[in-house]
Amino acid sequence: MTDDEIMEIYRGFNDKTYAAIKEYVSMFHQPWPVYGPHDIELIEYCIKKKMSIDDLPEDDKMYDKYFKGIIY
Repeated sequence: MTDDEIMEIYRGFNDKTYAAIKEYVSMFHQPWPVYGPHDIELIEYCIKKKMSIDDLPEDDKMYDKYFKGIIY
């Protein structure tokens, strides 16, 4: 999928979230989880760390904040 095709998934998201996800998709060329957390804080954290959400280590503070107790 192209980045534009991926971004079609997020049509209708609020402008700030859409912009953050667009930056993420532009960096990683993969979708942000549609059913995962859409918190701008987490999206921007991944961008800043240059790590996709799938690459966040389990001992990462943001991983703990958003996924502790949910993913085993």
